[in-house]
Amino acid sequence: MPTYKAIRKSKKLLWGIVPLFFKPPAHVPRGFAPVTSPKPCGFLLRQGAPLNSRRVRAKMLWRSILAFLALPGVFAGLVPYILVGVDPWRKNGLMSGLIVLVGAIFGLLWCIRDFYASGKGTLAPWEPPKQLVVVGLYRFTRNPMYLNVLTMVAGWAIVAGSPLLAVYVLCLAVAFHLRVLFQEEPWLAKQFGPEREDYSTHVPRWVPRLSPWMK
Repeated sequence: MPTYKAIRKSKKLLWGIVPLFFKPPAHVPRGFAPVTSPKPCGFLLRQGAPLNSRRVRAKMLWRSILAFLALPGVFAGLVPYILVGVDPWRKNGLMSGLIVLVGAIFGLLWCIRDFYASGKGTLAPWEPPKQLVVVGLYRFTRNPMYLNVLTMVAGWAIVAGSPLLAVYVLCLAVAFHLRVLFQEEPWLAKQFGPEREDYSTHVPRWVPRLSPWMK
């Protein structure tokens, strides 16, 4: 069982690694507030603590990880795993699909990082970015996260040789398109106004540009 000193060292290691990959948020995330009392409680900030403290960045990082496990982890991980196990038409797969799968995972993590660093939020609908994300892969297409999820599942279907998983990719693509069309885009237009309109004029919804858009 880990000792108290080992737990403290683990926390220090985590808070030391976080700044290497994530920029500090410029606002106080939900669930945090400055404290005027000398005795803070829960996750409230200490009196006079900077908004970019390691504790704040660590909690924002864990929120991003939780959103990743709750959304792509389910739709591109748990559900495909179940479908492959019950697919009666499954055949021998191709290991070349691993290249597709790993590339999509890398792209998805890149998008999550941009959501945190540039958008000051997560991929979860209950904590969306506070700023319009127009960096990284978002300079090529407006929905790289959805495209990476679809590519992940497609890569898994190739590796597993699962026709049922291929059908699931198609169903997922239709669901993503409808969500973007009727829910996300109206909300983004209302939230960001002309900035969003300018962005959507130059960057396509699904088919990536050949060159990155420079704002």
